[in-house]
Amino acid sequence: MKESEHIDICECDVEDKESLALYRKKRAEWINWLQGDKEHSIQKQISSMLWDDAIYRTFGQIFEIYPENNNEDIGYVPSLMNLLIRDFLDGQSIKIRKLTDPLNEQSSRAVISLRALIEDVAKHNKLITRENYVCFDGKKYDTTQMQLDEMNRNFSKGKKTYWGSKEVQVPIMRHKAFDRITEKTEKDRSRKDIITRKAISNINKFKECGHIRTYVNKFIVHASTAENRERLKTGEILPTLDKFDKCYKEIAKAAWLITDVVSDGIAWQVPTPQFEVWENLDKPMAKKEDINKLKKYWQQRCIEIENIRNN
Repeated sequence: MKESEHIDICECDVEDKESLALYRKKRAEWINWLQGDKEHSIQKQISSMLWDDAIYRTFGQIFEIYPENNNEDIGYVPSLMNLLIRDFLDGQSIKIRKLTDPLNEQSSRAVISLRALIEDVAKHNKLITRENYVCFDGKKYDTTQMQLDEMNRNFSKGKKTYWGSKEVQVPIMRHKAFDRITEKTEKDRSRKDIITRKAISNINKFKECGHIRTYVNKFIVHASTAENRERLKTGEILPTLDKFDKCYKEIAKAAWLITDVVSDGIAWQVPTPQFEVWENLDKPMAKKEDINKLKKYWQQRCIEIENIRNN
């Protein structure tokens, strides 16, 4: 249960209690999209994308060290490497598409994505007033007097420094964040300030991701016709590591900005492994005497596939 749910709305330093009730309910939903959903939270999607990227690129250094597959001591299976490369490019493209899927209000087609979050926040922007943003969990709107009281208590005890309690500092930081989003100054603040739909929509910029989405739609999840493909600028949409980096930048920027609006952070980092990532990398995948078994299995599996149509 979130901390704010323990705070009675009547105790919150907010004038519009009805708006606060709606805001808290919606904010809880947004936080769940960001971090709570076990399968598809935005945090989990981003972590998976960054993890796979780090694994693939680090593993790819092998090709930099040994660019030709003719070393007496080092070698790799070309068919396996081609599968790895193709699956990474396709898999990473799909992850980017998932994170940038648009909001769909039909329950059977509803998705959790970064873009859907941005669009839903924009749709309910009038709930994000300054007083709701700052005081939704019982914090005070104006902590000036509280700050002076704490400073006086500290100095009366002989302390020469003052950092401020959480009850003082959190509202101050939220006000500054709201100022930054709304481009307001401290003297212009009002409880009824809102984050405009335009300000939120400006976060929703995924140009490079759009190219990757087109690639996924035309080449992975759908088999587009030749006539359909002719209209495409293939060089613009085909995935590359450089294009992935551009997509990551777009996603990272949008994630940081929207979490500022929702008032809860998200981690942008490769997950810390709980095991040795490169264990057994220096060992062969199979013993030399077992290669013939793999060849026989290959032949057997090819026959089974060919016989499917006869069964």
